[in-house]
Amino acid sequence: MFPVVYHVFFSVFIQACELPTIITPGQHDHVVSGRPVTSWLPVATATGYEVSVQSRIPEGEVIVQFTTTTADTRFIPSASLSRERAVVSMKVKARCGTSSVSAESERVFFVDVRSTCPLPAQVSSTPLGQFVRISWEPNPQFDKVEVRAFGDSTTGTLERVRAQSFAIVPRDNDLPSVIGVRGICKEANSHWQWRRGSK
Repeated sequence: MFPVVYHVFFSVFIQACELPTIITPGQHDHVVSGRPVTSWLPVATATGYEVSVQSRIPEGEVIVQFTTTTADTRFIPSASLSRERAVVSMKVKARCGTSSVSAESERVFFVDVRSTCPLPAQVSSTPLGQFVRISWEPNPQFDKVEVRAFGDSTTGTLERVRAQSFAIVPRDNDLPSVIGVRGICKEANSHWQWRRGSK
C-alpha cells in the first residue's frame, strides 16, 4: 500500500492599487486661485495618496516643487503656487497598504492670479525738480506697489521701486516716457497699469 500524499496549493491574490481619477481642475484648465483645489475619486483599497506638485513660469524656471501625502481625496497647497502666471503639473498616486502603489494620474493646468489683485487707480506723475513723483489711489488690498519708470530708447529703465503711497524716481530731462505701476497683494501681483509719463 502506497502512502497518500496530499498536495495543497494556496493561491495568494494581491489586489492591485487602482489609478486615482482626478476630477478637478480639468486638463489645461485656467484657474485664478494660487491655491487651487485638486480632487479625485477615492480608490477603494487606498490607505492614502501621494501628491507631487510642480509649478513653473511658462517656458521658464520652476517656482514650487514638492511631494506630500494625504489621507483625503482632495489637496489644497499651503501657499500660493504663483504670484502671477504659472503652469502647474499635479500628480496623484494611490497607496494601498505598505507596499502597493498605483501608477500616477497627472493633470496639467494654468494659474493666473493677477486678476485677484486690483489694478492701481488714479496713477499720475508730477515733476519735482530733478525727480518725478508717481502717485496712485490708496487701496487696502495692497501691501505695496511696484513702480517702473522708463526713459527714451537710449535711457531704458530709470527706476524700479516698491512703495506704499507714492514713489520718487529720477527725472530724465523731462518726465519719464512710460510709467508702469502694479499692486503687490498678499498672495498675488496685479496686472501692470501703464501710463505715458505726463501729469
